[in-house]
Amino acid sequence: MRDTMMSHKESNIYTYDFCDAEHPAQVLDTLRHFYISGLFTDISLQCDDSGQVFHCHKALLSARSSYFKVMFTADMREKSNNSITLTGVDCEVLGALVNYVYTAQLCITESNVQSLLEAADLLQFISVKQACEEFLIRLLDVDNCLGIHAFAQLHLCTRLEREARRMMLSRFTELVQQEEFIELDHQRMSLVLAGQNLTVQKEDVLIDAVVKWVTHDFDNRVHHAVDLLHSIHLDLDEIYFKATLEVRRQCLLRNEDTFKSIINKALRSKGKEMSESRKMSSSMYIIGGYYWHPLCEVHIWDPVSNTWVQGKDMPDHARESYSISSLGANIYVTGGYRTNTVEALDTVSIYNCDYDEWTEGCSMLTARYYHCSVALHGCIYAIGGYRGGAPERETEFYDPLKKRWFPVAKMIQGVGNATACVVGDKIYVSGGHYGYRGSSTCEKIQVYKPDVNEWSIITISPHPEYGLCSVSLDNKLYLVGGQTTIADCYDTERDEWRPISVMKERRMECGAVVINGCIYVTGGYSYSKGTYLQSIEKYDPELDSWEIVGTLPSPTRSHGCCTDNMAENQEMSPIEMKVARQVEYYFGDHNLPRDKFLKEQVQQDDGWVTLETMLKFNRLKTLTSDSSVIVAALEKSKTGLLEISEDKTKIRRSLDKPLPEMNDEYKDVLKHKSVYIKGFPLETTLDEIQEWLNGKGAIENIQMRRNLQRQFKGSVFICFDTEESSKQFLERSDIKSFKDNEMLVLSREDYHAKKAEERKQFKAESKAKAKQDKEQQQKQSEEKEMGLLLEEQTGCLLKFSGELEDVSREDFHELFSGHGKIKWVDFTRGAKEGTLLFDGNAKEAFDKAKEANEGELKIKNNSVTWQVLEGEEEKEELKKIIEAQQESYSRSRGRGGRGRSGGRGRGGRRGRGGRDQGRTQYQGKKTKFDSDDEDDAPAAPKRELEDADGPAAKVAKTENGS
Repeated sequence: MRDTMMSHKESNIYTYDFCDAEHPAQVLDTLRHFYISGLFTDISLQCDDSGQVFHCHKALLSARSSYFKVMFTADMREKSNNSITLTGVDCEVLGALVNYVYTAQLCITESNVQSLLEAADLLQFISVKQACEEFLIRLLDVDNCLGIHAFAQLHLCTRLEREARRMMLSRFTELVQQEEFIELDHQRMSLVLAGQNLTVQKEDVLIDAVVKWVTHDFDNRVHHAVDLLHSIHLDLDEIYFKATLEVRRQCLLRNEDTFKSIINKALRSKGKEMSESRKMSSSMYIIGGYYWHPLCEVHIWDPVSNTWVQGKDMPDHARESYSISSLGANIYVTGGYRTNTVEALDTVSIYNCDYDEWTEGCSMLTARYYHCSVALHGCIYAIGGYRGGAPERETEFYDPLKKRWFPVAKMIQGVGNATACVVGDKIYVSGGHYGYRGSSTCEKIQVYKPDVNEWSIITISPHPEYGLCSVSLDNKLYLVGGQTTIADCYDTERDEWRPISVMKERRMECGAVVINGCIYVTGGYSYSKGTYLQSIEKYDPELDSWEIVGTLPSPTRSHGCCTDNMAENQEMSPIEMKVARQVEYYFGDHNLPRDKFLKEQVQQDDGWVTLETMLKFNRLKTLTSDSSVIVAALEKSKTGLLEISEDKTKIRRSLDKPLPEMNDEYKDVLKHKSVYIKGFPLETTLDEIQEWLNGKGAIENIQMRRNLQRQFKGSVFICFDTEESSKQFLERSDIKSFKDNEMLVLSREDYHAKKAEERKQFKAESKAKAKQDKEQQQKQSEEKEMGLLLEEQTGCLLKFSGELEDVSREDFHELFSGHGKIKWVDFTRGAKEGTLLFDGNAKEAFDKAKEANEGELKIKNNSVTWQVLEGEEEKEELKKIIEAQQESYSRSRGRGGRGRSGGRGRGGRRGRGGRDQGRTQYQGKKTKFDSDDEDDAPAAPKRELEDADGPAAKVAKTENGS
C-alpha cells in the first residue's frame, strides 16, 4: 500500500523543462576566447609554406571536419601528436577555416572561393565546401562555365558540375566565342563536343565550333580535326579531307572560312537527317495559365518526340496573372493575384525541374501582378506590373545565394502586361500598358543595365502591343504574339527593326521560348476567334516561316513558358544510364524478392553488398567492369532506391524504401500499372527495347516473355511507376510500330480479358473441331463399311415389277423357298415393283425357282418381270436397303429392343452363324438430337457418355426390321 501511494505522489510532482536558447552561442563564444587566449588547446596546426601555427582544440576540429575526426580517433600516427603540419593549404585560407570552427562565420569572395573550396575539400569541411559551391553557382556565366565545370569535376562538386554543364548546353553558340573555349586542350574539347551531342544542335553550329578551335592553333591542332568531326557524328570522306588539307595547308592558317569549306565538301551526308545520338532536346515547361479559370498543372514537352509528361501541380490553385522565369534547374513563379480577392501577391513559388518539387521562396519587396521577370547574372529580376490602379515602376532582384530581394533603379515608365527578355547583359522591356487601369499602350523599349543600375529608352516599337512575348535569339530581340499576327525583330547592335513572316494565329498573352535556334510560341487567346488557343507555333529564322508543330495538353493563356536546357537523363552518359538501370533492377521490387543469391548477400551485412560481388552479375559485367562507373551512375540517379557506403565500395537498398508486401492488393496494383506489348522481332534484345522505350515514361521493370526453351516470344510486360504513367503511355501515338513492325499494345487488364476470350474461343473451336473430326471419322468408317457390304452383296439383288396388288412379302419368301434365302424384301403392299436381297447369288436363286415353275415364274398367278440388278443401279439399290435396315433396327431399339422378331438373346439370328458372322454390321447414320450442341445440357454420367460416344452395338440381320 505504501508503494502505491508513493508512486501516485511522484507522478504529480511539478516539473519545468528548461532549455537555454543562448547556450550554444555562449559556449561557442567561450571556446573562441579559449582559442584566442590559448587556454586548454591540445593540438597545433602548422602551415607548411609559411610556418604559421594555429593552437586549437581537437574536439572542435573533429566536430566540424571528418578529416580531423578520423585523424584524432582512428589508429593513426597523428593521434598522439601535439602538432600537425599541413601541406598544400594556404596559410590565410587555413586561418579562415579555423576561425569558422570557432565562430561559424566565413567570408567568401571571388578571390578566395577557389582556394577555400580546395582546402575544404581536402580537410573535409563539408558545410564550407557546399557554401563555396553555392557561391560559384551564383557566379556562373557563359564566360566562366567551362573552367568552373572542370573545377567541379576535379573536386566532385556534383551540383556545381550539373549547373555548369547546363550553362554549356543552353548557351553553346555564345560559348564558342569565349576565350575559355579556344584555350581548351584536345581532351576537354572532345568532352565539350560529346556534351553537345546530347542536344539537338544544328550541324553548322558544331562544325563552326571545331573550325574555330582548330584554326586558333592550326599547326598543333589540325591532326585532331578528324577525331573531333567524327565525335559529332558527321559522315566524313576522310581520304578526301586529309588529302585536301595536305595540299592547301599553308593557306589554311587561321582562315576559318576556307577550313570550313573543306569540311563541307568532305561531308557525304550534308543535309541528311540528324543522327539518332543527337535526337535529344531541351524540354519546354508550361506552368499553370488560365482557361475560364486558373490552371495549376505543370506540363513538360519534348519537341523532338512531340510528347508530354505531367509534373507536380502548383501549390496555389487559385493564383493567376503571375510571372515565370527560370534560373538553372529552378523555375520561379512570382506575384499574381487570387481570383477571389484580386489583391496583388508578393509570394514566390519555386519549381525544381530535376526533382519535380515545389518549395516556397522568399517574398518580394513589392506585391505585383501582370509584371515581367527574367534571370540575369544568377539572379531573378521582377519588373513593373500592377499593385493598384496604375502600373508600378519598382524593380527588384532576388539573390538565391543570400535568399533576399534587393531594390534597384525604378523604370522610366511603369508598365503592366508587358514582356521582358535578356539580350547580352541587358534587360529589354517591350510593350505593355500604362496610365490609370492601363488606358495607354507603351511604344517605348526600356533597357536596364545592371552594371550601372540604370534604365534608358533606346528605341520605339514599330507595332506597340500589350500581352505579347519577347525572346532573344542570335543577339536579336524578337517580339511575337499580341492582338495581331505581326512579328518584329530588333537588331540590338545595329539599332534596326525589321518585320518577319506573319504568324499563323493571333495570340494574346501567349508563351514563347527559344529551342535549338527556333522560336516556339504556345497557346494564347484569339480575340478575332473568341477562343483560347491550344496549338504550338514554331518560327525558323533561316526559313523565315511559321508552322504549327504541336498541341498543348489544354487551351490556355497567361501561362508560364520556359525551357530546361538539361533534360533529366542527360546528366548521365549512355553507359551510366544503362548501369544505373541494371543495378536498380537487381535491387528493385520485381527482382529482389525472387533472386535467391542476392537475397542471401543482402542478409549478411545489414543490407550492404560489395561492388566486387555486384560485378559478378553477368549482365552488369557486360556493361562495365569498373566499380567507379557504378558509383558515378548511382550518384546521378534520381530514384533514391540505393545508398552508397562512405568508402564507395558497397551499395544497399535504401532503408526508407522497404520491399512491398507481396499480397493480393500489391498484385492488383502491379496489374493496373502494367502494359502488354507484342510485335517485337524474335531477335530483339533488351537493350533495343529499352532504347525504344526511353523517354516514354517512368518504367520500373521490363519482362521479356520467353518459352520453355528460353527463346524470346516477341512480347513483353512493362511495369510503370504509377497507374497514371501506364495510361499516359497507352495514349501515345509513337508506340504503334517498332522497326516497321506493327505493335499490339494493351493494358494488362485488357490483355487478360483478351486471353480469356481467346481461350474460350479456342475451347469452342477445339470442341467443334473434335466433333467435326469425330463425324468425319464416323463418316469414313461408315463409307468403308458400306463399301465392304456392297462388295460382299454384289449380285444378290433381284428386281421385280407387275400387277402386285394382292401380294405380300411372305409370298416372295414362299415363292423362293428351297431355291434361295431372302434376307430383305423391299416392298410395300399395293406397290407395282420392289427388290429382293438374297443371302447368296440372286441369279442362281431366280434360275432355280424358274426351273421349278416350268420356266415361268409367277406370283399368285400374276405375271412378273424379273431383273438381276448390276452396276450403279445395283449399288444405289443396295445402299437404300442397308439404310432401311438400320432405320428399322433403330426403331426396334426405341421400342425396348424387341421387334416383331427381335429379342433373340445374343444377336438373334446372327448367333446362328452365316456369312456375316464375325463382321461388323453397318450402323447407318447417327441420329442427332437438339440437345447435343447445348452447352447447358445436363451432363450424363461418365459411363453413359462413354457408351453414347462409343461404337453402336452390332445389329442382328433382320428382314424389314422383323
